[in-house]
Amino acid sequence: MFSGHITIKLAAILFSLFLVVLIPLAFVIHEVISGFFFEHEVEEMKQSVSHYESMYEENGTIATGVLETLTKEHQDVYVLNESFQPNRHVGQNTDDFISGIPDGEREEIQSGGMVEREYTDEATGEKYFVVGSLLQDGGEESESIYLFSSQSAIEAEIQEVQRLITLAVVGAFLLAFACIIILVRRITLPLLQMEQATRQIAKGELEVRVHHPSKDEVGSLGTAINDLAEDLKQYRDARRAFLADISHELRTPVTYIKGYSHILKEKLYDQKEEEDAYLTILSDEAERLNRLVEELFDLAQMDDGHMKLTKKHLALAPMLERIVKGFALPARQQGLELDIDVEEGLIVYGDELRLEQVFMNLMTNALRYTEKGSISIRGGRNSAHQPVITVTDTGIGIPQKELPFIFDRFYRVDKSRSREGGGTGLGLAIVKQLMHAHDGDIQVSSVPGEGTSFILTFARPEKNAQ
Repeated sequence: MFSGHITIKLAAILFSLFLVVLIPLAFVIHEVISGFFFEHEVEEMKQSVSHYESMYEENGTIATGVLETLTKEHQDVYVLNESFQPNRHVGQNTDDFISGIPDGEREEIQSGGMVEREYTDEATGEKYFVVGSLLQDGGEESESIYLFSSQSAIEAEIQEVQRLITLAVVGAFLLAFACIIILVRRITLPLLQMEQATRQIAKGELEVRVHHPSKDEVGSLGTAINDLAEDLKQYRDARRAFLADISHELRTPVTYIKGYSHILKEKLYDQKEEEDAYLTILSDEAERLNRLVEELFDLAQMDDGHMKLTKKHLALAPMLERIVKGFALPARQQGLELDIDVEEGLIVYGDELRLEQVFMNLMTNALRYTEKGSISIRGGRNSAHQPVITVTDTGIGIPQKELPFIFDRFYRVDKSRSREGGGTGLGLAIVKQLMHAHDGDIQVSSVPGEGTSFILTFARPEKNAQ
């Protein structure tokens, strides 16, 4: 049973092409074989007549027994006198054709030429090849000889050969049929399997894969289908994880807001200090919820490519000094030192507000995960003359196995610490997206217990401004 119509269509196309080639080829073979047999027969007749001429010239005659021995079953030989009347005849034919020898042909024979033509017996309709020539003895004209051969006998030989060729063609056709079926199945089976796999993938069975050992276009198509399935699976898993994470992130502040607003509404507190503390918690959670919504909105805009950046040439040193001053108080409260050393004249081409967001997110992370020591910002150029900013802290560090995931949304190395500190798990994801939007890159290196460094590499401003 064929699965679909592509197998039938492809087989029909191949069979049609085979017949288009085979039919003209059979016609050409027929013509070539017929022409070969006829030409070969006439050539043999000429050679036989030439042989008779030699014998007659040497012996002055040709014995009737010799004529009978050398004449084939489908041939007749006539030896004619000077008046073109038959002296001897070997064969089964009649003498009717003798009276029909044209005068021009007789003159050509008498002048020593060799003639060849076709003759049709009016009584039987039989066709013959005729070859005639002059027999000479010692240079004197004496007799002439005519040799003719039945075309029907030659055609019988041709038909026998054609029968063998027909059998060979039928065998070739059957072999071609089997080969075409095998070939079509070999070509279409992977396509049908891919069709089935894509239908399963469309139904949500994203673990389905296509097996494609070949390295041709069909194999490439199978690889593309597998890649698509893998991408869809990753997208589905990421979406599920995103929905689970965002549900959790929203649930936490909503739970706090709901719980403490109930306490305040029902006045379930004893002192004014408790009321103030609950109001502070409500304010912090509302701010955290607002920040989460804003960051989600930023990521959605970046994903859709709708975020508008107002780029211009910016000096990094003043911007970073301003940001560091803003973090001076919380750093001092934690007992941390802030250090900045940025090369003067270090210029980038970018959106000032978004780049401030990048550095503020990195500084916020550094403060959140550093209990003692310092946070430093270094700025300069690399060997390619690209601006490079490095933000380094002496915090708790990040395990090596966690590093590939820290730019994922809602990913946290220490979940309890980040939630206590008000983190949303989106800061580094936003940083990476913003760096890519500025044609830049961000790398991270970390040693647990010693600290973490984020290396931000920007495009050269003259290149970026083009």
